[in-house]
Amino acid sequence: MDSKTLPTISTPRVVLRWISEDDIDSLYEIFSNRHVMRYWSSEPLADREAAADLQREIADGNENETMFKWGLALRDFNTVIGNGFKPGDVDAIYKAGMMSVPFATKEFLPLKDHDGLLSWYVTDEPEGHGNTPDDIKKLREQLHQADPNHPGGLCHFLFDAFEKYKDGCDYVMSDNYPVTANRDVPLKNVGIHIAEAHRAHGGNFPVWAFIQIFGGPDADGGKWAQPEPEEVRCMTFIALQQRSTAINYFSYWPKAPKTWSSIETLNAELVALTPYLVAEGEEVPVKSDNEAIWARARKFKGGSLIFAVNTERKAVDAKISRDGEVVKAVSGKFAPCEVKIQKIGKPAR
Repeated sequence: MDSKTLPTISTPRVVLRWISEDDIDSLYEIFSNRHVMRYWSSEPLADREAAADLQREIADGNENETMFKWGLALRDFNTVIGNGFKPGDVDAIYKAGMMSVPFATKEFLPLKDHDGLLSWYVTDEPEGHGNTPDDIKKLREQLHQADPNHPGGLCHFLFDAFEKYKDGCDYVMSDNYPVTANRDVPLKNVGIHIAEAHRAHGGNFPVWAFIQIFGGPDADGGKWAQPEPEEVRCMTFIALQQRSTAINYFSYWPKAPKTWSSIETLNAELVALTPYLVAEGEEVPVKSDNEAIWARARKFKGGSLIFAVNTERKAVDAKISRDGEVVKAVSGKFAPCEVKIQKIGKPAR
């Protein structure tokens, strides 16, 4: 074994990999903690530069083949949801580090004890398929009898369906798709539907957003336009502003390379932002002087997060205020669909 062949080892939950310069902040957080270092062979690190020295020492050891050290990292949490896979695919999906949310059909129910099963999709858009609330409630009860250990969710495209079917699910999904062929539907409708889901179910109920990344002349006879990357990012942050607890993307196929490839960058951004969204703390009131700009702010021990999203497809100006003061980093001129973010500090792990 040498530095050229030392492998990265992946499991469904963690990765053993090289420790790079990108890990210096994490090294400092760990090795500066006196409780972690209590039984270590050296004193806690004094500052970030000491962590940088440690990283270089590890890198030199790998290069000189005198010391091989991996870092242990959590994998990004990814999920395949819906009807785009078969029961035989669940194992491969799990081995690839992802979880599955299949429809609760007789074909998939035998997999109720599979480690790769995250939850169940009870049914899709019951309001469009003639299902009554009692029908869906019975389906949920039958699912709980078959599998009491995994929750079941519903997905809705109509605004009033969240209230109508609220007794038929353990979590709810919203699939409002506003990028029509003429682009005449407001992007903010994504957030309006999520807000209604929270109102119908209560503040802490899990609400997942489906973000539209499909469109073009081949999608439903040309009913939808192909969303641009800035529209996808805008809809995603509109959903987060309304406290969506999961972001899913819906696409029939990856026929738009620019939009499709932008999802990788957006996902990386969301992974970096997640600690700020879930850290123990509290929401902070925030005001915008322009109704087109939606904003959200949180604070936690040692830091804060504030972001603002332009829900319009046109440029606007806005001032975002928190605690009575304008936050310049997320104020000013907004390009169409632009998102501005300010992160202060770093949430505790």
